[in-house]
Parts: sequence; structure tokens; C-alpha cells
Amino acid sequence: MEEIFKEIEGYEGLYQVSNLGRVKSLNRFIYKNNGTIQSLKGKIRAMHPDNNNYIRVSLSKNGKFVLKLVHRLVAEAFIPNPENKPEIDHINADRKDNRVEKLQWVTHQENVNNPLTISKYKANTGRIVSNETREKLSQIVKKRFSDKNYKLKNNLKYYQKEINELDNSEEINNILNKNT
Repeated sequence: MEEIFKEIEGYEGLYQVSNLGRVKSLNRFIYKNNGTIQSLKGKIRAMHPDNNNYIRVSLSKNGKFVLKLVHRLVAEAFIPNPENKPEIDHINADRKDNRVEKLQWVTHQENVNNPLTISKYKANTGRIVSNETREKLSQIVKKRFSDKNYKLKNNLKYYQKEINELDNSEEINNILNKNT
């Protein structure tokens, strides 16, 4: 497949993302505070997995650095989203595979119902979780995070302690043991 690069929205003239899931910086000039001009040559950016194995890349603009999810950059640049679906599913359940043909826009429910994701969960935990159980777990998570502006913050690192406690909670284990 031929690699095609497109501008990253909000970073036009600075960075591009490809249909193969790579991000590159573009040739540009930076004006320093001391009045000098520095020439930067464009290059493929280094990318690293986060704690959940999603690949991130660091982008900078006007001296501010931001970590971006590569699969979201690819989807926003290459995949139309006429239904305005909020999530991106890795069709093959491989969070490190950000090729455009392996991504699709989905609702949250469609995302958690990906059969490969479910089988991957089963392989890692030895449990098959029914849709009913998944919905109960979802309600518990929403209830636990409702007082913490979860929708506004939506930062897993911020909630890592709560997620770990939730994962090991008796309430969750009881539901899983009854409904797997």
C-alpha cells in the first residue's frame, strides 16, 4: 500500500499523519526569543505506547507540547465520520496497529462489542463476559466516576488509582463470578 500523508488538523504546516499510522514533522523555521532563526528539517516522529498500549506522539506548537493518540489522528485525517461517532475501534484489537484499514469510527457500545476485543479479554483473564455483565460493569464505572467530572477530565492516568481499586473490588468480582 502506498503511504499517503495528510495535514494534522490544528497543526497544519507543522505535522502530517499517514494512512500507515506514521507521523512526520515538516521542514520549518523557528523564531527564537533571542531573535535568531533556527531551521528544522522534517522527520518521522518517534512514537511510544502509553499505559494502555495505545500509541502516542508528541506534537508541539507555539512552544507547547501535547501528546496525541496516533489512531485518533489517522481516523480524523482519513476516515469520514458522518454519524459523529465518538470512539475509534482497532478492528483487529491490536492497539499498536494504526493503519487506516484497521480502524473504524464506532459508538462506545460497538467498541466494547468487537468480537476480537472480547476474545482478547478472555485470553488474558480466562473469562467470557456477557453483554449483561458488561453493562453492569459500565454502570458501576459511571457511578464511581460521576462525582469526579469524569466526562470533563477523561484522563486515565488521573483515575488510575480508582481504576485499580475498581478492578479489584468485591462488587466487580461478584458480578464477574455470577455472570461470566
